[in-house]
Amino acid sequence: MDFKKGQGSTEYLVILAVVLIIALVAIAILGFFPGLATDAQKTQSDSYWQGVAFPFRIVESKASNGVLSVILQNANSQALTLNSMSVEGSNVTPGLPVVFLGGEKKLTQFNVSISSVCNSSTRYAIAGNTISFNYSSNALQNQVQGGDAAVKDLVGTCS
Repeated sequence: MDFKKGQGSTEYLVILAVVLIIALVAIAILGFFPGLATDAQKTQSDSYWQGVAFPFRIVESKASNGVLSVILQNANSQALTLNSMSVEGSNVTPGLPVVFLGGEKKLTQFNVSISSVCNSSTRYAIAGNTISFNYSSNALQNQVQGGDAAVKDLVGTCS
């Protein structure tokens, strides 16, 4: 009896199955499946807001009961005055203008209506193009940071 024909077909099917499994794993890692992509979104958000954003960086953020709490840092070497912040179309003025010395971090809380439902230990994502800062320095007044398509979404954990 000659079983070589069946063996070739079986080997082909096994190799095809392995290739398909590797392709599915690669797609899952790249974020095709929403449940598996949340950690990647959080990492990308943190890397943008903590390292690329200039001059104001969001070092940490969390939301609870319609209040967005952010720790802002002035990444510039000179003092800046934060006049207002806009999130999802809501202009928020943090009381009096807040002065940030070069490199200084401050906790700032904003009353913001987050469009996604924010339950305890769930995640929220605020579209990056809806976040902007209006600030001034000694030399320049009413400068704007953000509000464009290049800004990454702000992803955080509800508390």
